[in-house]
Amino acid sequence: MPVEEKTEQWETGEKVVEIELERLRTFTNHPFKVQADSQMIELQDSIRKYGILNPLIVRPRPEGVYEIISGHRRKFAAEKLGYRKVPVIIRAMN
Repeated sequence: MPVEEKTEQWETGEKVVEIELERLRTFTNHPFKVQADSQMIELQDSIRKYGILNPLIVRPRPEGVYEIISGHRRKFAAEKLGYRKVPVIIRAMN
């Protein structure tokens, strides 16, 4: 599947694109735990009101999906709010 056409150019030359949630995979050993707690409720309220202000950072995987480097909590909150796509920055990383 191709990446969505909606893009936004940032000063660094990177682009923000929207990707379907089902194409995102969790970074296995990320240090932050995603919990449905009071902070998650606050994040969901913020996303409901303003949208996702900071795009997730992902890296492409050979399987055709993207691994989340930063933004696990934003993805979780967006899923709970019924989002089907989220804004991401795709970076090639080892």
